[in-house]
Amino acid sequence: MAKLNVSYLGINYGYAAEAMRFMTGQPTVQYVSDKLNPDDLWDIVQDGLKNDYNMGAVCSVSHFNMISGHVYGLVGAVTLKGGAHDGMRMIKTRNPWGINKYDGPWSEKSSDWTPEYRKQADDYGTDNIGDIWLPLDQWNYDYSYLSVNLYRDDWKVTTVEGADFKYDVLWGDLNTWL
Repeated sequence: MAKLNVSYLGINYGYAAEAMRFMTGQPTVQYVSDKLNPDDLWDIVQDGLKNDYNMGAVCSVSHFNMISGHVYGLVGAVTLKGGAHDGMRMIKTRNPWGINKYDGPWSEKSSDWTPEYRKQADDYGTDNIGDIWLPLDQWNYDYSYLSVNLYRDDWKVTTVEGADFKYDVLWGDLNTWL
């Protein structure tokens, strides 16, 4: 990405969707998180996880050691079962730097985490540096864009070139993709 944007400075505040598209050659969808209702956002996240799509979210706040303008990988989701937070939908993001330990609500030291909830959330604990679990409504406030890379091994990209244009054509079996 740095070469495409002349330098690393040129990629500040870029969109994860651009990077995903350039690196994979596959279609990428970018959603404005707060424009989606919570159920639609949850469905998009669940579909992305089920299909093992690459997903990234742009942080829009600078609090609790989160970095505004930084892209975090979206790597998990769970609906908590039992206890005081039964039915709460949680989204897991990861700071690719693996540093800047999150210290806000639902951080690893939060009293909201019961042993059962930790088990449901991939055994979340003190060794998960860079992992952040947030309730869906808080996640939607903290992250402004969600990018989903619709990567599929069975899709092919063909480049068509003409005198004044270059156009990528994506093809595959649409019936198995939709």
